[in-house]
Amino acid sequence: MSKRTSIIQFCTGVGPMFSGYLQAAAYNNLDGVSGRAGWRWLFIIDGIISLPLAIAVVFFLPDVPGVQEPGLIFTPKEIELARTRAPQETKLHITYKWKDIVVWFRTWHIYGFCILFTAMCLSSNISSAIPFWFKSYKDFTVAQVNVYSTPVYAVQIITNVFTAYISDNVCRGRRWIIIAVVSIINFPIYLALTLLPVHPANRGGRWALYYLLGLASCKAAQTWTWVNEALLGQPVKRAFVSTMMNAFSYAFLAWVPILAFPTKHQPYVTKGNIMATVLTVFTAFFTLGMAYVQNLRKTTGFFQSVFVENESENESETDFVAVNSADEKREHRDLESNLK
Repeated sequence: MSKRTSIIQFCTGVGPMFSGYLQAAAYNNLDGVSGRAGWRWLFIIDGIISLPLAIAVVFFLPDVPGVQEPGLIFTPKEIELARTRAPQETKLHITYKWKDIVVWFRTWHIYGFCILFTAMCLSSNISSAIPFWFKSYKDFTVAQVNVYSTPVYAVQIITNVFTAYISDNVCRGRRWIIIAVVSIINFPIYLALTLLPVHPANRGGRWALYYLLGLASCKAAQTWTWVNEALLGQPVKRAFVSTMMNAFSYAFLAWVPILAFPTKHQPYVTKGNIMATVLTVFTAFFTLGMAYVQNLRKTTGFFQSVFVENESENESETDFVAVNSADEKREHRDLESNLK
């Protein structure tokens, strides 16, 4: 699961990295062409790239295994394999029901994952200073500022791939370990960026610290993996919690960075750096708290983390215990062998 989720985070690193090179190329080669500035050409190029992808998503984005049909993308055997991994996710209703939402808000998942994800998103804004830092030296060209800002995404890509493997194999699916450990690693980096001079005598040190900010991105992949696994078998609740995670984080990202990392003060944003440092420590401890709650394995109440199969009379979505029998595991391995 972590490897698959990290593919998305991998792309979120490749996109901005490629964008930096595209901006440099547009500025160097298209600035002034047909009377348009280089940044205007960049918008045109982005539109040309985005439109076909948006159309492709409509036709090729797969559905959940329970309702997916064989076609050009998936064979019947592949769909059957996906269904054995989540056999309970077969009954789906399209809209959220108020009675379900009320029940969901009585469990810790919405609060825990929303707070955790928002804290991570807000602390990651510390990297917004990178292009402004290069620009503040006055001896870098516009193209150099764009290109020199991209290695942080290379660090992000490598970290996501590495931690995905570690999470699935070494940590055996305990996603909280990666989130907590990386948050602890982030702390001295954030603290150094807060305390050290913005323009030190040897700028190489701060330069390296900025690139190391890319380590933090793997926490998002692990969080999305965690929420998907924690709510496996409850597709509607999982969709709702995921939506709330995005909505809650955007509600704060819309205004907090304006106050903590104002553009007019970049790269001198000490208040924002302090906030990011505090939040990364909070993330580490909050993650450990969530792991503790999950490991209580309660079946009822606010701290419920083990779901017993129990279809309600009101056709609410089905909950389940995430334990496969020996026969199910054997069937799963047989299907994988057939696919190979």
